[in-house]
Amino acid sequence: VFSPGEFDGNRIGFKKQYVEVRLQTTNLNALITMQLKRLLNLKKGSQKRRRALDEFGNMVADFMNKNMMLFHIVGAMHENQYYLDSYKQSLRAAGGKI
Repeated sequence: VFSPGEFDGNRIGFKKQYVEVRLQTTNLNALITMQLKRLLNLKKGSQKRRRALDEFGNMVADFMNKNMMLFHIVGAMHENQYYLDSYKQSLRAAGGKI
């Protein structure tokens, strides 16, 4: 049994999730830029610079994780769309109505 509504609903859900995560990555990118500027203005070897560098590293790691999440979401959206398109083609080939 194939449920096209389920695949389409999942695809729409993934699209909403994509928009949300994309916004988070955009905001995080702006924070990373500000943190880098701050980091470059701190005295080399200072405790503040080490803390800022650690924070910068955490931000970059979070940014990379969010981008990986975007790749997974896009893949899931495309996979759901593929199954929907395959279903429609199979139904047409069998002479059914969509």
